[in-house]
Amino acid sequence: MKIKADFHIHSCSSPECDAFLTPKTIVSRLVQKGVKLAALTDLNTGANLPAFNFLCKQEGIHPLFGIEAQTAEEVRILVIFNNMETAFELGQIWYNLLPNISNLPEEKGFQYYVNEDGSIIGELRKYLAASCPITLQELVEQALQNKALLIPCNIDIFPFFEKIRGGPLENFKWDAVLVSSKNHIEECKKKYGISCPILTSSNARLADEIANETVDIDIGNLSMTDSLGLTSIESVKAGLNSVCIKA
Repeated sequence: MKIKADFHIHSCSSPECDAFLTPKTIVSRLVQKGVKLAALTDLNTGANLPAFNFLCKQEGIHPLFGIEAQTAEEVRILVIFNNMETAFELGQIWYNLLPNISNLPEEKGFQYYVNEDGSIIGELRKYLAASCPITLQELVEQALQNKALLIPCNIDIFPFFEKIRGGPLENFKWDAVLVSSKNHIEECKKKYGISCPILTSSNARLADEIANETVDIDIGNLSMTDSLGLTSIESVKAGLNSVCIKA
């Protein structure tokens, strides 16, 4: 069975995003585009995950919950869970450890978190596009304990593999990697010797960008739901391994 997926979506919590990019808008757009598996991955926060979870379940979308974490090494990696509470807790920890740099809404946009109706609950005051003092190694260890997906983000823009070269994670098997454009897949594959799936995603920051770049994963006869009623991480991993890594 093939499922259309988008693994990298931002909401109005992330800096430089449309303030109207609420989970309600996101899920409505996913329904229009026929996306059945989606991950909300705001930068250094999980504040909008509860609303996203509620709305996905209403619309029959299999939700995944993540953050786009910017580590002490200034690399970005998607850490994606099937359990909303675990992801939300990590997002709170990550946000609390960020440096006390105030967001400038007039320049970088308002970092809102909202309820399922799109009404504003609050605003994140710290500027989210900063590095947390947690190392990539520490983040990976925590993620593995919670069976999270680990996907380095936009490796053609952020120098992920250059940053980890010679370190303990140089030969780590990532679940996938993200590139910003299909045109860069072959270049990145050759440059870094990548053997894991290479994905593109919408990396949406505007409503019109949601699901413009998706990937079809094939889970065969596996179920998309695990014994706890959550999106099955094992099925997602199997589906990722079905993704062709050439353009």
